[in-house]
Amino acid sequence: MSYERGVLAQSGSDHLAGWAAESAACDPTDFDKWIDKVELLLGVSVDGDDETDGFSLDGFNDMWEAGRTPEQAVAAAGGRR
Repeated sequence: MSYERGVLAQSGSDHLAGWAAESAACDPTDFDKWIDKVELLLGVSVDGDDETDGFSLDGFNDMWEAGRTPEQAVAAAGGRR
């Protein structure tokens, strides 16, 4: 089943409800907003490799789940690159 059909199936056959559900799925999550701030502060994409870059998206996700602020996460990663 295609993504669109899945959305419509979940919302019934109401196309407006399907459109609304699909549109809502595009809204940034709290994590999206948090990681955008981290990348702005860090100055680079956070999709790195721990061993090569000293940070990774997974590591930042762990910090977000632990309740760290973007500023705390950047400081833990060694600051602006």
